[in-house]
Amino acid sequence: MVNINWIRQFPVFAGLPDPALAALARIMHRKRISARRILFYEGDPVTALYCIEHGRIRMSVALEDGEECTINILGDGEFFPHAGLLRGGTYPATASTMVDTEVALAFRDDLADLARREPEIAFHLLMEMGRRVEILQGRVRELTQRDLRVRVLCTLMRLATMHQMNEEDAPRPDEVDLNFHLTHEELAQMAGGARESVSRILSELRREGIIIHSSHGRLGLQMSLLERALARCRSTYRDCPLFPFPPRSYRRSVFVQGRD
Repeated sequence: MVNINWIRQFPVFAGLPDPALAALARIMHRKRISARRILFYEGDPVTALYCIEHGRIRMSVALEDGEECTINILGDGEFFPHAGLLRGGTYPATASTMVDTEVALAFRDDLADLARREPEIAFHLLMEMGRRVEILQGRVRELTQRDLRVRVLCTLMRLATMHQMNEEDAPRPDEVDLNFHLTHEELAQMAGGARESVSRILSELRREGIIIHSSHGRLGLQMSLLERALARCRSTYRDCPLFPFPPRSYRRSVFVQGRD
């Protein structure tokens, strides 16, 4: 059994009363998973809800030619899967750890039984899934943009925002470093472009000072310049898909290991 204060740290359960958290504590388990491990494969039956305490999870799908395509990267506080959790079904993507990761998990059958007894828990899950749908709608709008540069800028901002600190009032540093392995190919997949084209755009962003360093594959971002570039995109493209970026502090000391 885990502590209710530990469960409260996850946004999907934040705001639940203590009795509901105590009920969750009885069915949740903590698990530490090494880097580069598979949690489940695309098409496997949904068996559990995962919440990330610390770490990074890559979500990927298999293409028709057998190649793997990265569609999302999840960080601290996020949960998955976002589909098939209560009604059953199969996982829509493969989940793998990018770094050593700690998760909380609840088996689907236990969670479904608890949701029937505790309507407040079911409501919180539905609200969080609705929020995820809104985010995914923003991603779809983003991918419809014909300008690949806009999509790359949005992808970089999304990755930077993922590392924001939990303290609401902490000052936000202007320089952000990301700390997991991300190849140019994976970045291109997330932005919906060809690797060669994305690599050229990344070179442009280095010259403009938006990418401030990439020595030994490490990628750092100058946030004020990145935000300014996105603001120019909005003035140029009427439907530029700028989802809201919360004014929170970004994490320091996290790096993306970029590999060509």
